[in-house]
Amino acid sequence: MSYRRTCLEILVLASVFIPVQAALASTDQVIWENQGMANGAAIANPRTLNDQLGWFTVSATSSSTISGTSSYTYNAGTTGGHAGYARIEFDATTDSPSNAYTVTYTFSQPVYNLQFMVMDVDRSGSWADAVEIFYNGTNNVVGTSFATPGSGVALDNESYMTGYEGADNCSGQTNCNINMNFGSTAVSSVTIRFFSSDDAPSNPSAQFIGISDFTTTVARVTLRKQWSGAVVGDDATVALSRGGTVIDTLASDAGTANELDTDATPVITNVSETLTLAETLAAGNTGLYDGTLACTGTSDTTPSNGLTVGATDGAIVCTFTNTRQLAALAITKTDGESQVTSGASTTYTITVSNDGPANVANALVRDVATGSGCGTSSASGLCNCSVSTQCSVVSGTATCPVSSALTYSNLSGTGVSIPLLNANSSVQFQVSCQVF
Repeated sequence: MSYRRTCLEILVLASVFIPVQAALASTDQVIWENQGMANGAAIANPRTLNDQLGWFTVSATSSSTISGTSSYTYNAGTTGGHAGYARIEFDATTDSPSNAYTVTYTFSQPVYNLQFMVMDVDRSGSWADAVEIFYNGTNNVVGTSFATPGSGVALDNESYMTGYEGADNCSGQTNCNINMNFGSTAVSSVTIRFFSSDDAPSNPSAQFIGISDFTTTVARVTLRKQWSGAVVGDDATVALSRGGTVIDTLASDAGTANELDTDATPVITNVSETLTLAETLAAGNTGLYDGTLACTGTSDTTPSNGLTVGATDGAIVCTFTNTRQLAALAITKTDGESQVTSGASTTYTITVSNDGPANVANALVRDVATGSGCGTSSASGLCNCSVSTQCSVVSGTATCPVSSALTYSNLSGTGVSIPLLNANSSVQFQVSCQVF
């Protein structure tokens, strides 16, 4: 007679929707009002300007060849629809284009999606503002999508300049602005050269332009850890590294089987750099896990071999998901007999096996005799059972219960725990019963 009871745990892989905020680039700014200067104060040469997020700095340098008076100051007022700006002003004694005021803004690292305005580029009967704009040391802004001049500003490509000239007396109005937007182009420096065009009188009167705040975007990486079917109390650490140096970690304890942990402090990253993502599972974990890594908000579809931050990346969220491996457990019980005489004894061999893929600790085995009326003349079924042969390992790596635990009283009661059944292992013991 033989019995086979198979306990197979079936793992169902389901798509779990975890809402994530749409990937929006994080805005960073250099705001003139926040640089600690009083209205009308001269901007030092050089002057370090600070961004809002502490990600980069800007070194502002200036020079003047103006024959006359000139200044480079902070102005708390409004021009071109923008409040708080850098003001370049001069009163030249000649309209020679070689008389110019030049400022250069050098970024401590390349920035992306850089936007700003050159404001109040206009003209009247006594002056004609002229501006050349360089980036990364090159004057090739004119005619590109980087610059959008207002209706009061005109292109001017002549032998002495390639840039923009005031075409209307629209002082302080937005249509005298040049709107700059460098998009995905990496910008390391911007130079603005301000002078009088040759259309101005020989002795132009006081004229000025304004330079607005600088706005750029940066990417941020947030680490997350998702457990699926975890053993409560198992632990993992997720790390983000730059050039071999860890710059962020997230320690996650599986307080629940499907816990999701999120790093509260995203890391600011530089566009075009490649970062390394890694996870370490605690050596003392009870469960075994399959792991996956996925990142949203980035153009990099294979972050496991290095997360490369793209120019349009914004709020990057990288999630390590660990799904607990489950196991297929089976139990067989056989005495090898086709029939047994009533009142005789028979010995059953009980084999417990693990077909994997995961190892199993403390699998519980129960065996309840089907006898009734045992010890009376009406006894039937299996009675007077006992463990006749203690446990032994048949295959693979396993640990048997101690003999004091492997009793039939325990088997037929709360069960007997097998300390370890690794994948593709089995243990065996024997139970003898009287048959009625």
